[in-house]
Amino acid sequence: MSTPLVRIGAFSDVGRIRNMNEDAYVVTDQVFMVADGMGGHLAGEVASAMAVEAMGSLSGAITAEEACHTVIEANLAILRLSIADASKRGMGTTLTGMALVTDHGASRIAVMNVGDSRTYRLRNGSLTQISIDHSYVQELIVAGHISKAEAREHPQRNIVTRALGIEPGVGVDLWSLPLVIGDRFMACSDGLVDEIDDGVIELVLRGTADPQEAAEELVRLANAAGGHDNTTVVVVDVLEGIAADNAEDDNLDAFVTMRADPAAFENADTSEFGEDQTSETYRAGAATAPDASDDLTPNHDGDSATAAMADRDITIIGAPDESVDDPTPIGDAERSRRSSRANTSFIVYGFVVALIALLIVVIVALSSNSSSDEEPVDTTPTTEVPVDSLASDSISTDFDPTATVAGLDDAAAEG
Repeated sequence: MSTPLVRIGAFSDVGRIRNMNEDAYVVTDQVFMVADGMGGHLAGEVASAMAVEAMGSLSGAITAEEACHTVIEANLAILRLSIADASKRGMGTTLTGMALVTDHGASRIAVMNVGDSRTYRLRNGSLTQISIDHSYVQELIVAGHISKAEAREHPQRNIVTRALGIEPGVGVDLWSLPLVIGDRFMACSDGLVDEIDDGVIELVLRGTADPQEAAEELVRLANAAGGHDNTTVVVVDVLEGIAADNAEDDNLDAFVTMRADPAAFENADTSEFGEDQTSETYRAGAATAPDASDDLTPNHDGDSATAAMADRDITIIGAPDESVDDPTPIGDAERSRRSSRANTSFIVYGFVVALIALLIVVIVALSSNSSSDEEPVDTTPTTEVPVDSLASDSISTDFDPTATVAGLDDAAAEG
């Protein structure tokens, strides 16, 4: 693979808000990747640097699986360091991009992704997102709870559900694609896609011939739109391969998710993190950092987004290969706990509602019976008069108005 097959451009900038650039990228004649560190003062920049350094060591006739195993080894190295050094506790990083690999002697391009940084491909003027975001908002989109437009403004849009350095068995998504002359690939941190939409990205990639100029222009536009985060862009043009006319449409559903065996981590001192080696306190470490640029959550492992794959920011690509065995040790345990809590809450809630309804029925019934058993009560006051007092001689029926007036006049004269 000594013959140049690609032309490359890359650019990174701290942005207009951050004081430190936690992004990192690697560009060799074979590897083109972007990492977005997280953890703020907890050394997110160290994690991203470790990831790209590991990937930069790749050379020669490697396979896609070998490239993916290098990502897995980088994950374990970051996790070990974060445990060994308290000043780096909770650090992590996303990783996305490409590597030139071989498959039975033929050159191919492997796309790998962990986290919410992205890899795109521009073919025949049409932009397609290859990678799948491992993020909380992507899960909400797939579940139909929010739209793509709402995801861009969602207050939890920076919560990632997978990252290097957080758990030993993290899943690495892997695509193996043919090299097609004229294809343009782009890897970027979320500082780009959080500021400008895919339509603008497509226009720049279509209208800027030089990959270095395209990378710099995209970063410039992100900063002009606010520059709230670090932004890194790597653009790769394929110069050799099969002709575009002979290229078949790739099935982007045909990817695998490779995982490390958590037993490979058994030599590390993880006693303080419990039996599963990744307690919620540890996994949420980056989320509690005062200046964390991204959040981690133990409540979402990203598998629902990966499994459904019903929606993408650019195009719908369908469901994944069902033959892929993609267990999630941490995710399964967490889902079991959440399911147990949900069932308990449902039972308690149902019991309370039934009890309240029963009390209401009893009260209404008692009120009804009380009303029907009592005679109506006449509350009008009465005065009893002896029958004898009603004799005719005690009541005068002769009424003389003149006599009454005369009596009043006499009384007035005497006064």
